[in-house]
Amino acid sequence: MKFFAHLFSTLFHPLLMITYGVLFALNFTMLQFISPTEKILLLGGTFFFSAFLPALVIAIMIWLKWISDYEVDKREERPLPYIVSIISYVATLWFLVIMWAPYWLLGLVGGAIASLLVGMSVNMYWKISAHGIGVGGFAGCAFAITPLLISSPLPLFAGILIISGLVCTSRLILKRHTLGQVLCGFLLGFIFSNIGIFLSYYIINKN
Repeated sequence: MKFFAHLFSTLFHPLLMITYGVLFALNFTMLQFISPTEKILLLGGTFFFSAFLPALVIAIMIWLKWISDYEVDKREERPLPYIVSIISYVATLWFLVIMWAPYWLLGLVGGAIASLLVGMSVNMYWKISAHGIGVGGFAGCAFAITPLLISSPLPLFAGILIISGLVCTSRLILKRHTLGQVLCGFLLGFIFSNIGIFLSYYIINKN
């Protein structure tokens, strides 16, 4: 059980969720019709800015002993990884703007930035689940862009909810979080992902 818990925690690490969101969009929205080169650039750039760079910086922090490990159990060490992630997501947003990404993708990243800011504030006092925030944001993205999906949404939602359940359960099996911490993280990511995307709809329609 612990092996699979570690596996799901790694495969669906919070830093990878923006990349998964873009991958989802490239396969199930009109973005699937853009050229292969554009897909590679969009996905590769998103992965570089939102996952690779922050992972590298956090690894350097561990090497310098600024933080103990990737789990960051010590309260006083929690702000640094969050700050790194927020900066990397801002860079991702900038990259997507340059790439002329759809407004709702910008809203997704904006919502992720907001959820990280709230999560960082909460983590000063209570260890909310970053994995919960990540999968919650991914699930919220899928829900919010339902009108844009060109496939039946029900199988997609079912798969995403199963993945979310497996990831959240993995955090409980590994005893990294309580049920309340996981649920609050999921709700935080889900809500802010929806807010970011729906605000992007409103801004575009208003203009």
